Amino acid sequence: MLEFAKSLSINKKMWVIFSLVVLLFAATTIFSTVALNKTKAISLDTTEEKMFQGQKQKLKVSTHSIALALGEQLKGISGKEKRVQAIRDGVDKVRFEKDDSGYFFVYEDTTNVALPTKKELQGDDLGQTKDENGVYFVRELKQQAQAGGGFVEYVFPKPGEGKTPKLAYAEMIPGTDYWIGTGVYLDNITKAKEELNSTMSASISKWNLLRYGASAGIFLVIIIVMYAIARSIVRPLKQTIDTLSNSSKMMTTASNEVSSSSQSLAEGSSEQASSLEETSSSLEEMSSQTKQNADNAGQ
Repeated sequence: MLEFAKSLSINKKMWVIFSLVVLLFAATTIFSTVALNKTKAISLDTTEEKMFQGQKQKLKVSTHSIALALGEQLKGISGKEKRVQAIRDGVDKVRFEKDDSGYFFVYEDTTNVALPTKKELQGDDLGQTKDENGVYFVRELKQQAQAGGGFVEYVFPKPGEGKTPKLAYAEMIPGTDYWIGTGVYLDNITKAKEELNSTMSASISKWNLLRYGASAGIFLVIIIVMYAIARSIVRPLKQTIDTLSNSSKMMTTASNEVSSSSQSLAEGSSEQASSLEETSSSLEEMSSQTKQNADNAGQ
């Protein structure tokens, strides 16, 4: 690995560093995106659960309040017809929820006493009524009411919306054989969750847009800085290399000249040695001749 790194040029090393930065950013982006989506999902689920529990609490409190009020009112009324009429008058105009889909209904056992949205069913025994999932919701609500109050989930037609999941609560009206109940359609929770999801998604998208824009600006700065650094390193090195190259060429030329001069000097020395040898030979001949002349002269 070290040998590979050493073999890379400065520019390539810079790009390797930049690539690692990009990979780090990509990994961070993926992690943060997954974390944001996970957080959003948890928040939506938590919000949905809180809303569901809030709706249950609302149903329980409102039903208990109406039950107590009707119980007090019925204490001063005698006769079944008058009591039934008082109950119907008491719940007929009561509505809640933004779309007015919330209302109260009253039963005696499984026989309907008051049903503001479908008055034609008042007086009918609805014990055999069940939803598309086979839930006998009138029976189950009666059982919950007789047990001290409780909840039942079932599917029921919502005006203008068709069959919709519903959560209902029922309890007994104090001092009577009647039980009262009310419910909320769960699509209201679903719609609130969708609105929250839309708001959170828009916020996350805005945050991602800002983050990506900032990252693009940072990457641009990194590229410019890396280019400037590489240029500040490579340019002096190139100048140094060019200088060294020129110096090397000059030294090579000078070396060649010295070599040529040495060769010439060697050749001159060789010629001088040859001349000295010839001179020495001539001197020896002259010495021999001189000696011979001396001998001749002596004779």
